[in-house]
Amino acid sequence: MEIQGLSALTTNYIWIITTNETTVVVDPGEARPVIEYLNATQRSCDAILITHHHLDHTGGVTNLLQTYPKCPVYGPNLQTLGIDNIEIDPLKILHIPKLSSTVKTMRTPGHTLDHLCYLIEDKLFCGDTLFSAGCGRLLEGDGKDLYNSLEAIRQLPDSTIIYPAHEYTEENIRFALTIEPNNTPLIEYEEQVKKKRAQGIPSLPTTLAREKSINPFLRTHVESIQTKVSQLSHQPVASAMDTLITLRQLKDQFI
Repeated sequence: MEIQGLSALTTNYIWIITTNETTVVVDPGEARPVIEYLNATQRSCDAILITHHHLDHTGGVTNLLQTYPKCPVYGPNLQTLGIDNIEIDPLKILHIPKLSSTVKTMRTPGHTLDHLCYLIEDKLFCGDTLFSAGCGRLLEGDGKDLYNSLEAIRQLPDSTIIYPAHEYTEENIRFALTIEPNNTPLIEYEEQVKKKRAQGIPSLPTTLAREKSINPFLRTHVESIQTKVSQLSHQPVASAMDTLITLRQLKDQFI
């Protein structure tokens, strides 16, 4: 299995999963880069996975289906977008035809109520739930939803490779350093990311092991982070969940 990231829109990545037998497209916010890639590699669009209903993740589906009308679309209910998809039951393992690996679906509300993540072997396609050094905004769910979703991801093996849907890493690191200015792995990571982005290289994917060492949204159980969040917000935090909720509010206000 190989993974290719296609840049789309402004900050999006469309992840392409390929094996000898099949090609699966994750969150096609637009069709053009996908069709160009498939034509260049002489592949077909064999399946589409959607993490949530936002247009920057679904906007290319209709055009892709016009070109590849037999391609099944898997995801949350997308009827309101005019997309006829196969709605996923997060309690069941998903089997995509010709993909030898099974797909474990994780329900991860917070950014949206319908958000799903997909775990294929050791690779997590997490949409807008988790970013490198950050997490998605609360647009539909509440803080408890987001905390539980991030905790579910945090319990995966450290070797899990993380494929978020946006290139937000530099901005997220700037904020993370206000929370943990002396975090050595975070400081080192900032330099690595700056070099990559200066060369036009994506900062992603990342790993869960790295994120657990540098991402404040996965570290809200750490006492020093709880203390810092309380200081910056001028209010007490009583738990890791309280810290996560307040931390997300601080990030929303960050310039």
